[in-house]
Amino acid sequence: MYLALQQQKPGDIVKSMSGQTIEILNTDAEGRLKTG
Repeated sequence: MYLALQQQKPGDIVKSMSGQTIEILNTDAEGRLKTG
């Protein structure tokens, strides 16, 4: 899933290409996104 080329921080809400909204809760140095 491709979201953006910008920084994400906890509390941000982003929209995926499929239209699903995702709240950023925790980030790590590698930029992984955990879903589920």
